[in-house]
Amino acid sequence: MRSRKWMPTTAGYLDILYGISGILLGLLALVLNSVDQLTSTLDRILMPLLFIMGLLSIIGGVYSIKRKMWLLALSGAIFSILPSFVLTRSWGSLSPYHPFSLFKLIGFVPILLAILAIVLTVLSRKQFAKK
Repeated sequence: MRSRKWMPTTAGYLDILYGISGILLGLLALVLNSVDQLTSTLDRILMPLLFIMGLLSIIGGVYSIKRKMWLLALSGAIFSILPSFVLTRSWGSLSPYHPFSLFKLIGFVPILLAILAIVLTVLSRKQFAKK
C-alpha cells in the first residue's frame, strides 16, 4: 500500500500559511483601527479574531506536521478558513486597474486550499499518535 505521510504535512503547511496571513491581517487591522481607517463595524470585530484564529491555525499546523493530537490539528485546519475568506474578500474588492487585480480570477483558490487542508487532516487521522 502506498504511503500517505505527505497528507498531514501538507495540511500542516497550509494551516501555518493561513495562520501567518491571519496574524498579519489582524495586526494590520490593529494599526488601521488605531488611525480610524476601518469603516465597517464588522471589520472592527472580525480582524482581531483573525489574529487569534491565526495563532490557533499555526498551533494546529505544527501538531499536524508532528502527527500528534489529531483533534488539535483538525481545529487548526478549521481555523484556517477565516483568513482564507478575508483574503478572498479583499482580492475581490480590487479595482480592475490595480496591479493585483489578477487575483480576482483566482479568488476562490484560498478557500479551496483551506478546505483541502481540512480534507487532508481528516483523511490522515490514522497516521496521528494515539496519545
